[in-house]
Amino acid sequence: MDFHNAPLDPRLQNALFGLPLLRPDEQHRYLGTFRERVDVCISFTQAWQRDFVTELQIELAKVPNAQLLLHGKLDADLLSHYLHFAQQQQLPFSIKTDLYYHHEHDDAAIILCADCPLNYADINIVTRFPEPIEQIQRQSTKSWLPNLFNRKKS
Repeated sequence: MDFHNAPLDPRLQNALFGLPLLRPDEQHRYLGTFRERVDVCISFTQAWQRDFVTELQIELAKVPNAQLLLHGKLDADLLSHYLHFAQQQQLPFSIKTDLYYHHEHDDAAIILCADCPLNYADINIVTRFPEPIEQIQRQSTKSWLPNLFNRKKS
């Protein structure tokens, strides 16, 4: 028997190299989950530019059994902010710190995902919510307030 060409026992291979992943590139891009399970994705750049807690609350109401995935390379202030949000909402969360998760500016920093496929065509949070929800609410409240106090008396 030629031992140099013999394949390793699968249990020995798993012990040496870890369990094989199904679609590993996709799982590395989406913090360990599959793209079809992602509800919304926030990149590092988007997380630095704006707070998405209100938008996540809206999406959380639509997705039962949701989970928040946070990249370990996220700034400590942002990470603690979203951890606090997850604790307030009693939302399960996971901080992904493995080195094989992508961490460029446009890669996923925060993901709201489900335990079953959602198959959304667009998962980018900025395309779903182009303007901050708080800004939209402020604009709607400003529109009727001036009219209330600037009435013409007849």
